[in-house]
Amino acid sequence: MRDPADSYLICTTPRSGSTLLCELLEGTGIAGRPDEYFQQLRSTGQPMTPRDYLDGVAADLLPPLDGHARRLEEHVLYDPGRFAGFSEYVAWVKDRATTDNGVCGVKIMWPYVAGLVDRLSALAPAGGDSSPHAVLSQAFPGLRYVWLRRMDKVRQAVSLWRAIQTWHWREDAAGASGEKPPAPPLRYSFEAIDHLRRRLIASDRAWETYFEAIEVEPLTLTYEELIPAMHENVARMLRHIGVGYRFAARCGAPRTARQSDDVSEQWVSEFTAHFDLRIPALG
Repeated sequence: MRDPADSYLICTTPRSGSTLLCELLEGTGIAGRPDEYFQQLRSTGQPMTPRDYLDGVAADLLPPLDGHARRLEEHVLYDPGRFAGFSEYVAWVKDRATTDNGVCGVKIMWPYVAGLVDRLSALAPAGGDSSPHAVLSQAFPGLRYVWLRRMDKVRQAVSLWRAIQTWHWREDAAGASGEKPPAPPLRYSFEAIDHLRRRLIASDRAWETYFEAIEVEPLTLTYEELIPAMHENVARMLRHIGVGYRFAARCGAPRTARQSDDVSEQWVSEFTAHFDLRIPALG
């Protein structure tokens, strides 16, 4: 195993198109293998559960998931508990996330930053700079940041509320039209969607504050820009992280299929109408 020469963090929030972006980048073969390797909350050391997202709001609408067995199966690959210590896990991540040209890619959501920095700080030499940026830069050489946002927070919150109810986070394009196993019935909740919308806005603001504090200007991408121009935005990212890339070369077709449908659009319309009624007219 060896340390990468160049690293980047995709800083984002759930349902922002980050899985799609990571697949496109991995498909180039020269941009690392970005994924959400670090999903340990500072408070629990575990990934977030549906109830963590909701903070008690509309929790009665969540179906039982048998102890989230499926969630645990999905996360077992990225469980530091499989290793003798966190330093061994970090070494494994860097080896897995780095392509032959020395580029390492990692994706992280804001709620997991504090837990990651805490655990990396425990591995750092005593007396060094303990600021989050310094700790992350020491762990990931040549660190650059990419900030992926979704501007339509209502649609993002609707997508997140659907994913939380089913704990199903992606749809493979190859199987999108095939027969699907039965899923729990989806239930609309203005309170849940509004809570998640506010939470997503807060996470965006936290990322913005972080970049302002460290005086770093990340490459900023949006979901709305990424979807219609995937190849062009991958090329922008590669230039940002300093990787030579022939524009004529194409990144591979993504595995992830779009999951929004008529139900999503109905919920967006219903939420928007309800939200507008709660705002008194000016004048």
